[in-house]
Amino acid sequence: MATPENSKTKGDGDDIRSPQINYFIGLAYEALDKKDSAKSYFLLSSGQALTDYNYARYYQGLSFIKTGNKANAFEYFNTLISEGDKQLKSGSEVDYFAKFGEREAENERLSNAYLLKGLGYKGLGNKGAANENLKKAIELSASNLWARVELE
Repeated sequence: MATPENSKTKGDGDDIRSPQINYFIGLAYEALDKKDSAKSYFLLSSGQALTDYNYARYYQGLSFIKTGNKANAFEYFNTLISEGDKQLKSGSEVDYFAKFGEREAENERLSNAYLLKGLGYKGLGNKGAANENLKKAIELSASNLWARVELE
């Protein structure tokens, strides 16, 4: 089966969901015992260049594990943790003159930072730290879908 054109790696980093989608397609082929097809989707997932640090890198890390490249996977997971920390520190200053509604945007940003950390810890197998960070992400934004999905 050919990869649909819209899920192929574009190289421009604008399709952030492709690594996640291709990872799950790989899992489906793996469940069907079609190892070659599964591996091709895991390689497609792990090979996409992303221009931003987001939850999709977690699925790239999982794809690296599936293809036997644990070193790259652990590098991705550790990068998610450090990027989450960086985002938390960059927004620690308080703006007392902020307009109404900016508080919600700040909570979304913080929620995303905790999501990144949670996914990084989950990828590294640290379930306690993963769950703690994913719960914080949900507390800050009840609409953080990926934190809800990945919370064990």
